[in-house]
Amino acid sequence: MGHLGEMRSTEEGLQAVDQLVRTYSHSCSWFLGPFYSLVRLFHPDYIKPLLLAPASITVKDELFYGFLRPWLGQSLLLSNGEDWSRRRRLLTPAFHFDILKNYVKTFNHSTNIMHSKWRRLVAEGKSCQDMFSHISLMTLDSLLRCTFSYNSNCQEFTSTVVQERRAQLLLQGEPESQADTTGGEEKRKRVADFIDLLLLSKDEEGRGLTNEEIKAEADTFMFGGHDTTASGISWVLYNLSQHQDYQDRCRAEVHNCYRTDRQRT
Repeated sequence: MGHLGEMRSTEEGLQAVDQLVRTYSHSCSWFLGPFYSLVRLFHPDYIKPLLLAPASITVKDELFYGFLRPWLGQSLLLSNGEDWSRRRRLLTPAFHFDILKNYVKTFNHSTNIMHSKWRRLVAEGKSCQDMFSHISLMTLDSLLRCTFSYNSNCQEFTSTVVQERRAQLLLQGEPESQADTTGGEEKRKRVADFIDLLLLSKDEEGRGLTNEEIKAEADTFMFGGHDTTASGISWVLYNLSQHQDYQDRCRAEVHNCYRTDRQRT
């Protein structure tokens, strides 16, 4: 079975990964079964060239990604070559800084809910908690708000939902991504969510995404944005808990940022 026996979703499994990185500081071979082998990269200097490589030479492995295709379709995560490049060009504007900064208040709101829950649990004497479950709920809450404007219905998100939202956009006009100031008065407009931005995106030939393509990207965004973000935040918190000096430096930086602005925007 190769190294499959060493892959464990437990504290011991996490410690085994740490030991692997200490032993092989840059990379190592890893066998899944007796015949399928891969290379695990650990050091940033080894990972960077791969991340910067063009899509034409970084083809997704069907063994790892193929099982996601019935769920995520031919989305950005699973596509290759020119198809990947076109989707990337269509999706990039949705992640522009001016778009993302409008979501900061949403992130703050979801985080404040999580903090309130933590304070209540500590007051009840429950100081030992599984952080991942709380953080996973927080990232899901944030993502549903930013992606679907609260009305997620993600279990039943089909092409019908895309068609209904497309019709709504035609009736309402394009949503604005920021406040509009007219005649000295600030007029607040609805912030475009991720689905709105996908519906409005066009390529160089004026072609937009099909209903199936939008559904695939929304499913991928939910998959990657929710669980992956929760895992990343949990990993950061775990490492901060293991290194008090870095934890103190991060806390000081946060306190400095919030010195004059209690609600970061």
